Amino acid sequence: MIFGQGSLLETTPDVVFRDSQGIPVAVTDSKYKRLGSRPKAPDTYQILTAGHVLGCRRISLTYPVAQHCEPTVWRVPSALGGDDIELTALPLNLMSLTLPEGPRLLTDAIGAWLDKPQY
Repeated sequence: MIFGQGSLLETTPDVVFRDSQGIPVAVTDSKYKRLGSRPKAPDTYQILTAGHVLGCRRISLTYPVAQHCEPTVWRVPSALGGDDIELTALPLNLMSLTLPEGPRLLTDAIGAWLDKPQY
């Protein structure tokens, strides 16, 4: 929650990944639209805000795809003196859910994103 003179503000991303102590380490927001060459500006601002508020340097926008696509990664410098943020457009092949190993394939894709070394 964000406190101030007005009504409370909230930022509610779809998924917040936390470490074993409960500290947020990554955040993602699902987009139910086609990914072009880059995310739409409002979506980018939304996830950047969530990452900043939660203190996460690793953020992503997830997009449904019907075939394998590689993630696209951008490095976003902070003008507030903080660390850079890594924004990933993370395509998830939802058609893999038709396979017996489909759920594992999706969790592996997310795990690979979380485990990838940052800039």
